[in-house]
Amino acid sequence: MGSEAFPNNLDNVDAEELNRLKKWLFAENIRLQAKEKELEDERELLKAQQGVLKSQQRKNTTYKAQLDNQRVLFEKQWAIMEAELRKMAVEKEQFEHKKSVLRDEIYREARRSFQVEEGGRVFFKGITDGVSLRKRYKELMKIYHPDNANGDSETLLCITKEYERLKRVYFE
Repeated sequence: MGSEAFPNNLDNVDAEELNRLKKWLFAENIRLQAKEKELEDERELLKAQQGVLKSQQRKNTTYKAQLDNQRVLFEKQWAIMEAELRKMAVEKEQFEHKKSVLRDEIYREARRSFQVEEGGRVFFKGITDGVSLRKRYKELMKIYHPDNANGDSETLLCITKEYERLKRVYFE
């Protein structure tokens, strides 16, 4: 029954019609109370969901702040690591350079000690004839000539003196 069925004036309404209107009003009242209860329940549900949503937003804000802090920390650590790696590369290069310089110094010192101790004899050990003497002398000249990276004048002088001495032994 709609609102147009409800008469404007109740003075001329008979008892049966009045009874029907009362039943309708009662049913409408119950329906409206049920709707009101539904709306109240939905309002409570929405408030609860809104609370959960706000709580989740606060958590998300906290997580975002933590993530930002971790990103900043990671970037700082990464920058430190890159700087240390560059520093290590420079130090490694310096170390390799010092190592090669020390190795060269040790080789030079070893050659000098052989020259002083043996007087060039160590270069011609195992030579038993003139042909092998010439061959070894040519090889040594290629290696120890002062124009080469490993050569020096003192070593060449010792080699030449020993060659001259052995040449007199094998060729005279």
